[in-house]
Amino acid sequence: MANEKEESEKTRDSVQLLNEDEKAIIEDQLHIPEVKVGYFSLYRYANKKEIAIMLVSLIAAIVAGAVLPLMTVSNLVPTPISSSPKY
Repeated sequence: MANEKEESEKTRDSVQLLNEDEKAIIEDQLHIPEVKVGYFSLYRYANKKEIAIMLVSLIAAIVAGAVLPLMTVSNLVPTPISSSPKY
């Protein structure tokens, strides 16, 4: 932690030696504004094939999520015992 403080002090000292234009450049590089991106704007560059792949994977995920609890319930239901065992 002491090393970080020393490095930040060295950086501040180095920045003080720069002219105003260079200080502005460094300041722009160090302080990046927060960009808010909408949910659907993430997919604006996807083509039809990629959208189809995403829809198929969405449906597969929904089916897998629905089947998992059903498999648990089916393990709790007793199976009928057959009269003649198969060897």
